[in-house]
Amino acid sequence: MKNIFTKKWNYSLYEDENGAIILSVLCGTVGLFEREIVLSENEVNSFNAMGESFLDELAHDVRNDYEKYKSRFVE
Repeated sequence: MKNIFTKKWNYSLYEDENGAIILSVLCGTVGLFEREIVLSENEVNSFNAMGESFLDELAHDVRNDYEKYKSRFVE
């Protein structure tokens, strides 16, 4: 995977070998774990328009309610 953007101890944005854009978010408090989701076309467009601020908001939302993104988890 190709790293597009990283905010240490928060999230990383990658492009996989098929061109999918994946957001990997660091979650948890006592025990840390990552949740990786495939971004939708609208989310990719929002990132291209808004940059880091969009990723900050999306990562915060994923961290606080990652179950609502379960259908887009990367296995």
